[in-house]
Amino acid sequence: MAHNISWVATYSLYSLLILWEEYTKLLAERFGEVCDDPMTELMRLRQKKFVFEYHEEFDSIVNTLNLSEEYMLSSFWGLKEGNPNV
Repeated sequence: MAHNISWVATYSLYSLLILWEEYTKLLAERFGEVCDDPMTELMRLRQKKFVFEYHEEFDSIVNTLNLSEEYMLSSFWGLKEGNPNV
């Protein structure tokens, strides 16, 4: 972890003129999935077709997070209103 922070600090120091888009691309290449944000993914999750598909994806995301049961239940809100599949 310290090595990664050092890489970011050093690269930032010597790359003051780099564009933000280039910098974020380099970060993604260097750290890959470490940069994923499952909480953002959870907040953006919406039902597209069937409830069971939404539920499976919801479970997949929340299993990567350390959330209380109450918070998980309050986050289970991306179901379509008026959907006959609910």
